[in-house]
Amino acid sequence: MTHERFLMKLRYYGISGRILGWIGDFLRGRHQRVTLEGFKSTAASVESGVPQGSVLGPLLFLLYINDLPQTVASSTRLFADDCLMYRVVKKPKDKDKIVETNQDNLQKDLDALSEWQNRWQLRFNPKKCYVMRITRSKTPACRSYFLNGVELQVVETSAYLGVQLQNNLGWNAQVEYAAGKASRTLGMVKRNLRVDSVKLKTTAYNSLVRPVMEYGAAAWDPHTQKNINKLEGIQRSAARFILRNYERTPGTVTGLLRQLEMETLEERRREMRLCMLFKILNDLVDVPHSDLLTIAQQRTRGSHSLKFDTLRANTDTLKYSFYSRTIVDWNGLYEEVVTAQTLPSFKERLRRY
Repeated sequence: MTHERFLMKLRYYGISGRILGWIGDFLRGRHQRVTLEGFKSTAASVESGVPQGSVLGPLLFLLYINDLPQTVASSTRLFADDCLMYRVVKKPKDKDKIVETNQDNLQKDLDALSEWQNRWQLRFNPKKCYVMRITRSKTPACRSYFLNGVELQVVETSAYLGVQLQNNLGWNAQVEYAAGKASRTLGMVKRNLRVDSVKLKTTAYNSLVRPVMEYGAAAWDPHTQKNINKLEGIQRSAARFILRNYERTPGTVTGLLRQLEMETLEERRREMRLCMLFKILNDLVDVPHSDLLTIAQQRTRGSHSLKFDTLRANTDTLKYSFYSRTIVDWNGLYEEVVTAQTLPSFKERLRRY
């Protein structure tokens, strides 16, 4: 991002006077050099970008790219320097006529991104951009897409904000990724933490290993026993390490987990999903209320006032999705739980009941 063009954008946003001058002084007049083994390079003037490691830098960058979604017709999602663009693509019904398809429109949006980057001098790297087709059709609409004249690679799996997305909307890749990373982290803890303190080793597991397996887990909570066991196996290995008990008799690990008061990861993910739904319903997160949430009209003796209609699912993708699974769990809660006024009280009542 060039400084002068950025300041022009700030003027457009209504920022002027001393604040605009202060931001300009914050960006301009900077130099940087490289130091290696006591030797220093010649100082070079910094004509673009924001100071790395600053508090203000990320905010200024977001202001710079804020207008990017307005340049395309497709839906976009921006987070820091990640951009996701998507739209529904269908094949034309009449193949004999020249019709403009959503495939063409998607390519037009990619061309619009190229024009935006040239205008604002913020380059996209086509080698780090991918195309993923999410479809159940046996003959999907396929064509090549280009950005900056480079054909984009088509992938079946891609990481987005630390979560592995698959073109079949499954979560096997994410479970493999989380389990592999958590296993390596646990191995590092085992190699470097050889003390006898159960408390210290438990803290290390809870702060370094378990969060890897629970990042974004409210969305990708696995339903197959194979994936569930893959994650639980890492926690069971951690329990043996913490208590230094490697006996292989039946029930040993279950007793160790009970001794450490460790809930299963499956139970923790269920609680995460319920807490996420509570936050959505109470506007505690910026997630719009889904059309899938419809208050149930019929009541049973054990139901509560916030019971939702369950979803009819013809595919496993929908059947084991966040809303389908969590609605069933939510409907089984007590009135005292779902009517909690705050998230801490909801968690406390959820664990109590």
